[in-house]
Amino acid sequence: RRVNWSGVRLDVSSFDVVELVCDPAVGLGPEQQLALFKHYVQSRQLKADERDALYTELMRLAVYFRLVLLGFLITYVQGVKDAAKQSKQVGIKYWEPKAVSQAVDNVLVHMRSDEKLARLADLLDEKLQTVAAWA
Repeated sequence: RRVNWSGVRLDVSSFDVVELVCDPAVGLGPEQQLALFKHYVQSRQLKADERDALYTELMRLAVYFRLVLLGFLITYVQGVKDAAKQSKQVGIKYWEPKAVSQAVDNVLVHMRSDEKLARLADLLDEKLQTVAAWA
């Protein structure tokens, strides 16, 4: 469905936008997330340089959000694995083991789309892929 950002208040923080778009429950892929960020930025009444700065801010906040989220997801998946060993069932809707690999894919795409973070993505790639495979 088309997203209509025109009804969004102008004082909504960038982090709120990132949290909404990048939430694992929403199930968007990295390209869809970047497209929504572009659409959001274009819907704001900003000068070109302000739009560029806002888009960069959203992308970098998405990287931060994903890295923090990965920490929570890994802790969650370990808890699920431990509970399964004890024949207990635990779970949070939409937080499935695949959410870890999706978060890894998303953070790497976001980092590689930012020339200042691309090298960091290369350095983290192997470790993040190991994390994704573990989950």
